[in-house]
Amino acid sequence: MSHSDSSQSESENVETAYVDQCYGDKTVNKPDRLSALPDHLLLHIFSSFQMKDVIITGVLSKRWRLLWTSAHNLCFSHSLESNRDVTEFIKSIDDTLILSNPSKLKKFSIEFLYRNNQFLDHVNRWMIFVTIKSVEGLDLNLMRGSKEGYSLPQLMYSNVRLHKLKLSNCKSDAGFQRGL
Repeated sequence: MSHSDSSQSESENVETAYVDQCYGDKTVNKPDRLSALPDHLLLHIFSSFQMKDVIITGVLSKRWRLLWTSAHNLCFSHSLESNRDVTEFIKSIDDTLILSNPSKLKKFSIEFLYRNNQFLDHVNRWMIFVTIKSVEGLDLNLMRGSKEGYSLPQLMYSNVRLHKLKLSNCKSDAGFQRGL
């Protein structure tokens, strides 16, 4: 089946949804064009969002409820100004990765304050996940919270699809640098 055939059949399976739009005291029922888009286009749109925002879209539509689990870009950020506890943030990443099942992973981005290897086991599990999913781009911004940075595990060196690597507060083996 050609790409246009699959897109066509995918959009045929989508029921046209309608939304009520208010204009002053008049309500008009119009087709919901966003919900009519095929999944691959919605996932492309989602790729520019932070993961927490992608997951929230699930409340907008029954069809979208689990669509986020196929997202090709997984981006997580915890700022220093955030009221959210870092431990809660780490748990939310773990929970997301348990449910996430993209056919391929284009980008994986993490940003948070990395303190004294406190979350070493979690970060190692994330690196196993991205290696298994053959991530194409990895942005690991472990903001400096300790003198010693995170050491990339050896298994990362085996990912032949990795073509973009951005590291902050991380150490890599010289063999990895030769492998890129």
